[in-house]
Amino acid sequence: EKATKGGQDSILSFVIINYYDIMKEIVRITQDKGTDKQELVLEIDFFANKGSAPSLRDPAEFKIGITSRYLEGDRPDEPDWFYKGTNDYDSNIKVFIAVLSDRYHRMTSDRLLTVTRYASGSSGVNRIFLMSEVGGTPLFSDDALDAFVRAMNNDDSRLEQVFGNNSNAITVRRDMEMRDRMLQQIMRDRMLQQIMSGQPDGDTSFLADMARLRESLDAFMSTDRYHDLVKKRKWR
Repeated sequence: EKATKGGQDSILSFVIINYYDIMKEIVRITQDKGTDKQELVLEIDFFANKGSAPSLRDPAEFKIGITSRYLEGDRPDEPDWFYKGTNDYDSNIKVFIAVLSDRYHRMTSDRLLTVTRYASGSSGVNRIFLMSEVGGTPLFSDDALDAFVRAMNNDDSRLEQVFGNNSNAITVRRDMEMRDRMLQQIMRDRMLQQIMSGQPDGDTSFLADMARLRESLDAFMSTDRYHDLVKKRKWR
């Protein structure tokens, strides 16, 4: 199923807010399983069933899977969204497999494959592309992945190349983590409101709100007050 504009905005918003956690899990899976990044798929669930939607909880829930396990054999990682044993299962799963297989075989190294269950209960498959605002590096590229691998092993040398060199790498990472935590706090309720209302039009879209917030936060992070807070470790 092709995502609506609201669905696409919700997926992008989720990926932006949870980018660091997603990348850390991608690093873990690629290293533990010896799997190439292009083999992976991000599973997102915005459907509220007996409580809040898993991907809108705090912390947000998501899964990084291996795409072949959604497509081959008994499909051991197939989501339970298609309700095996029901009358609609056969037709639903056939469509899902066809679309996922098509997107998977058209993957490039700078994108991330996603499967999503929307708030309506329908599902979709997308290829996500994001670019660093500072360095212009695709955020799911091999370069970005390498930067995270090195940083998780206490080598920040590649972070500046990916996220910019306007300050030292530790400060870049700290500031971006700080901004993400602030955005998560401010925007989670806004995201839920948009998804449930199904009315993400133009000037009130989540991404427009996020862009404005990012500008405000970036401006704040250049002030003496912000750096005083950092020195006092209140940013944690």
